[in-house]
Amino acid sequence: MLSFEIVESGKAIQIHADVSGLLILKKALEQVSSAGHIHLLSSANGGNELNDKNPWGHAAVGEVIITTG
Repeated sequence: MLSFEIVESGKAIQIHADVSGLLILKKALEQVSSAGHIHLLSSANGGNELNDKNPWGHAAVGEVIITTG
């Protein structure tokens, strides 16, 4: 389970993750250093890394793009 949620009127992002979600995030962070950027997608957006809903059933962010600077 891995989901991102925008909270506090857009001032914060909350990440919800179980052990498997943390492994997905860890792998993405390791890959981004060589790839330059990486996309994590929900099933609604054609991927399988993110959950479409947070643990309470509310809509979660459907795409997260991680970029190196």
